[in-house]
Amino acid sequence: MSDRTLFHLDIECKALDWQVSALAQICASLHHTILSTMERLIISLENLARSATPVPEPGQDEPEPEQWLELLRPFNTIENLWLKDPGVSSGFCQALRTLPSGGEGALHLLPALRELVLMAASGEQSRALVQVLDPFVEARRLADRPLTVSYYGG
Repeated sequence: MSDRTLFHLDIECKALDWQVSALAQICASLHHTILSTMERLIISLENLARSATPVPEPGQDEPEPEQWLELLRPFNTIENLWLKDPGVSSGFCQALRTLPSGGEGALHLLPALRELVLMAASGEQSRALVQVLDPFVEARRLADRPLTVSYYGG
């Protein structure tokens, strides 16, 4: 018998920024319950694509960087983060750009994170994500909290 617990949550609404905001509010309220022991988080738009709600065009209804940070703050125990959509990967990386410089922000956001897997739409997007992630990854390495980053797709 496995002692793993699966928690699945779908947020269905048209605007991606609303989805991220709603998910952030729910996760903040669950912070001291199920989220306090989670080790793996997968963020995906796959279910949205299969629903009757149309997927927003790139650049439309995109969450602000602070919305992504608000969503991720409750996940202090996450060791593995999978971002299974190129838009989610970009949003996450843009949010990292807003963290305070000097490594402080990189250590407080997702402090247990050891593996980050991002989906990129193209090789060009992968290179852009690497460039944005470099300061985050380096700050964690210097603090003896190394992070393995991998990319798939495109």
